[in-house]
Amino acid sequence: MSRKIFLFVLFSFSPFFLFATHNRAGEITYTKDPGTTLSYTVTVTTFTKESSSAADRDSLIVRYYHIASGTYKFDTVARVNGPDVAPPNGVPDGESLGNDIKMNIYISHHTFSGFGNYIISMQDLNRIGGICNIVNSVNQPFYVEDTLMIQDPQFVTFNNSPVLTNYPMDFGVANSVYVHNPNAYDPDGDSLHFEFTIPKVNELTDVSGYTQPNTTSESLTINPSTGEIIWDKPGTCCVYNIAILITEYRLVQGQGYIKVGTMVRDMEIIIDCKPNLPPVIADVHDTCIVAGALLTLKVRSTDPNPGQQITLEANGGPFVANPPDTAQFILDPDTMGYGTFVWQTVCNHARHQFYEVVFKATDDYETLPLADLETWLIHVAAPAPENLTATPQGNSIIVNWNNPYVCAGAKKFLGFSLWRREGSNPFVNDTCNPTMIGKGYTKILSEYNAYTYTDLNVERGKEYCYRVEAEFADTTFIGIYNNFFESLASNEDCASLKLDVPVITHASVRNTDLVNGSIYVGWAKPSGTDLDTVQNPGPYQYKIYHSPDFNGNNLQLIHTVTAAGFSALTDTFYIDTLINTVDNPWSYKVSFLSNGDSIGETEIASSIFLVATGADNKVNLTWSENVPWTNEFYSIYRKNKITLLWDSIGVSVTQSYSDKNLFNDSTYCYYVKSTGGYSSPGIIYPIINFSQRTCAVPIDTVGPCPPVITVTNDCSNPDFSFGSFTNLIQWNLQTSECAVDLLHYNLYYSPIEGEDLKLIDSSISNISTSFIHHLENSVAGCYAVSGVDSNYNEGPKSAIVCIENCPYYELPNVFTPNGDDHNDVFHPFLPYKYIAKIDIKIFDSWGVEVFETTDPNIGWDGKNIQNGKMCPDGTYYYVCDVYEQTLQGTVKWKKPLSGFIHLYK
Repeated sequence: MSRKIFLFVLFSFSPFFLFATHNRAGEITYTKDPGTTLSYTVTVTTFTKESSSAADRDSLIVRYYHIASGTYKFDTVARVNGPDVAPPNGVPDGESLGNDIKMNIYISHHTFSGFGNYIISMQDLNRIGGICNIVNSVNQPFYVEDTLMIQDPQFVTFNNSPVLTNYPMDFGVANSVYVHNPNAYDPDGDSLHFEFTIPKVNELTDVSGYTQPNTTSESLTINPSTGEIIWDKPGTCCVYNIAILITEYRLVQGQGYIKVGTMVRDMEIIIDCKPNLPPVIADVHDTCIVAGALLTLKVRSTDPNPGQQITLEANGGPFVANPPDTAQFILDPDTMGYGTFVWQTVCNHARHQFYEVVFKATDDYETLPLADLETWLIHVAAPAPENLTATPQGNSIIVNWNNPYVCAGAKKFLGFSLWRREGSNPFVNDTCNPTMIGKGYTKILSEYNAYTYTDLNVERGKEYCYRVEAEFADTTFIGIYNNFFESLASNEDCASLKLDVPVITHASVRNTDLVNGSIYVGWAKPSGTDLDTVQNPGPYQYKIYHSPDFNGNNLQLIHTVTAAGFSALTDTFYIDTLINTVDNPWSYKVSFLSNGDSIGETEIASSIFLVATGADNKVNLTWSENVPWTNEFYSIYRKNKITLLWDSIGVSVTQSYSDKNLFNDSTYCYYVKSTGGYSSPGIIYPIINFSQRTCAVPIDTVGPCPPVITVTNDCSNPDFSFGSFTNLIQWNLQTSECAVDLLHYNLYYSPIEGEDLKLIDSSISNISTSFIHHLENSVAGCYAVSGVDSNYNEGPKSAIVCIENCPYYELPNVFTPNGDDHNDVFHPFLPYKYIAKIDIKIFDSWGVEVFETTDPNIGWDGKNIQNGKMCPDGTYYYVCDVYEQTLQGTVKWKKPLSGFIHLYK
């Protein structure tokens, strides 16, 4: 039996086959076997023409292709479904669905060789005849495939394919809107993306003569999120085939959404011309709920055709999620076509992805019943932790929330995430999209398994606002998870540390000098209400320290202020003099003492240090500071050479500014003013500080801007007129300013991508915009171009542009080794180009190898390499790995050539 099927699968182009399966539709699904690493259960489901019983398939060949190695494995898979009474051969004979449709299920248990990407595929002889959008459909092979990505579970857990609960066989009526939904459910909770694709006859080849089944007056669309197909409106009564590509994406922590698998469903749509209208389901609206809520929905369907019966049903994720807490659909016993959806959600139902429910109403019209579908999306969010509070205590803030959390017992529960921001954001939770992203909060805890937290990373003068969310594993397998989703956010609560010590506000340069520089140091006095003067009695002291850097690495005491009582503690600034404010910044700290004992101290605050760098006709300004408040913007000042006053020339919200359109070799002087403040109330606002003053001279040290280049040859341009083994490099400048002071161009080249480019010409005129590069044997190479100005400043190179060889290698499908000197030897079409070697194997109709070689010329004379005898006439199958010459050396083609050879003597 396996040999016979091997012939059907591999040689489907042969004109000598007598029988046909007449496939209508089908797909492949797979599930990970529990407790194993590399073993999967693979299910092939086909829908065939029941009346073609003469060539009914009781088994099929499933192919497993390892993409990285290019190796294949094959399984012969028996059919497993059918009535209790089996045919004489003992194999179940499938399930009849009526309307000349039979459903066949084949199940394989396969262990893969290791981690990697695999294509699981099935090819059978042909489709049914008379498909309107496939030319000569009865002679076109039927083929479906999945991509299985087995990745190391340390990084991405194992994957199961989507489950499609609606059959890929459906009916519509001409001149009426057709709707279908595969009702896909992903058992891993992955995101699914749906799109149309072209049906294939094998891994590399699309069905020939295929057109999408719609005209300019018809609209055929697919919803990329739900897979719902709407055809408005089919105008011709006929049988159509379409293919749907379903891609799975998994949200992986630190990587975002990554692709974890694909699936292709080949589907048949029968459009009938009989005067029937489908039932109509009343619109339902997508909903978002919190886990624990009872969700109910009344569904109503009616039929516009008098006297017809309606069958109303529902399926989708809620009916299989977290048993036994699954949804129910209860039909109304009194009203045909009415029903009620009931789902008591629990914590384990919460997840990142939505659930999809598809309601289907089907009439009983003669032999081709019609149906209406209504898709309903449900998002189940985890409930928010409750009653969060934030309380200042000493130099910390204590955050608490209710214990226990209502969903702490959920099987996916990981712990809590705590979020913090400066200042309040009183947003309202969105049950459909529970996220803290974009709200201005920073996550400071993750997978935290307590109900209280002491935040020590806080500073005086700042108001801190907190929210907490519960975290749940998003995809689980044997205790491993890739990512998590979060619950609704708790209420917000805000707190600030007590102002019982000074808060520093200023470190502002007053005078710029190497010796006689000075800086204004300012602070806010402790609050009389926050400082306990009984516990901390006078006398009181401020001690001011400075350090010649940003971070207070070498603090030295420079001044002490003493007051007998708190009311006499009036000093809030100090002028630090006789310091060098030209070469470095200065940082400051103020400590506060009560009766000789330290109560606390301010944070470190530094002066703004400005650096000015001359460039071509401009000065680039950058500055830095280390301060505990937030600087919101900076004002830039330049000294006017005529009035000697300082003019404001711009504002920046970053720590850089470029002053352009200046004269080279002329001196320009600058300083920067910062404006900002603390988020906590009760402290002076705005806080303004100044940098030192500094000067710079614009000078031409920058070469011309990089050109934009292109490379063409007879590979990339069929109208190329400069001959073979020649590359044409062309370039242009981005703006006219780039040509100012341009002297000449440099051209760089490397034959190998990734290696250093070498200068091959440094004398290209400044008015040239192209270069012809003559080569031998290969046109592969990488190029870059740079400009040089009259001061011999070389500008940056252009983006490197590489061009490949254009390999050509194609095989014929027939030869006649009969000794007449015409087509006696099987070889590729000539001339082939840039091919280093091949590895071809040719098989007969029983799967026995009859020839192999690595010579690109092949040169098979039709003889069997096993015995030297001439092979009989017939159809042969080949698999050919091709190795081409490239920028990286000899590289194997990602997909081998495969096809059929007809041998006639």
